[in-house]
Amino acid sequence: MRVVEVGAADPRVADYRDLTDMQWRQRMEPAQGLFLAEGEKVIRRALEAGYRPRSVLLTSRWLAGLSPVLEEQDVEILLADEATLRSIVGFRLHRGALAAFERRAHPPI
Repeated sequence: MRVVEVGAADPRVADYRDLTDMQWRQRMEPAQGLFLAEGEKVIRRALEAGYRPRSVLLTSRWLAGLSPVLEEQDVEILLADEATLRSIVGFRLHRGALAAFERRAHPPI
């Protein structure tokens, strides 16, 4: 786990940018092979299910709660203040944390 403070213009936050644009998300998520998890419980569940995180974007207030499950991961933790987080995602993030996970390949039919 590597913790890095980021700003809204940082290229590392590209997976989280403008999440209110549904058409953009519908094109981007399958093309990039990722899905986004919002909130501590959903992030924990995805990790427990064996999904591999690409990055986690959160405020410092949520870092302590997620650190125990993230410290074993080879993942970059993108730390931002609430105003920066809002400008990145396009809305106030009530659950304080987002994680971009790599989708698994579909099993053959």
